[in-house]
Amino acid sequence: MHRGSWHSFQEGKPFPRGTAVVVCETHIRSGGVENQEEKLRWLQAIRDCPFSTLVYSPSTPKGWGRSPMNPNCWKTPKGDSIWSRHKIPRWKEVFASGEAEILKAAKEIKRERG
Repeated sequence: MHRGSWHSFQEGKPFPRGTAVVVCETHIRSGGVENQEEKLRWLQAIRDCPFSTLVYSPSTPKGWGRSPMNPNCWKTPKGDSIWSRHKIPRWKEVFASGEAEILKAAKEIKRERG
C-alpha cells in the first residue's frame, strides 16, 4: 500500500475490475474526495471497460496520476490501456457542452471488443 493511501492496490498487481470499482466507489461515497460527481464519472469509464481483470499501473508517485479512480492508472494484463483516451481533460471542458466524451469513448471500446 502506498503511504497514506485509502486503498490497498499494489502497483503491477492484477485485480478484478469489480473490486477496483467497489473500493473506489466506497471511497467516493464516504465523502473522502472532492468533486464526487466528477470522480463517479471517471469511475464509470473503469466500470464500462470490457476487461474483467485490471492491473494497477499508476503514472505518477502521487496525486491524480496515482489515483485508482483515474482510468489511466489501470492497464490490461497485457499492458494496454483500458480505454482509448490517454490524456484526461479538465472535467469543466468535457462537460461544459453537456456531452460526456469519456463515457462515450468507454462505451465505444466496449462495443468494439465485444
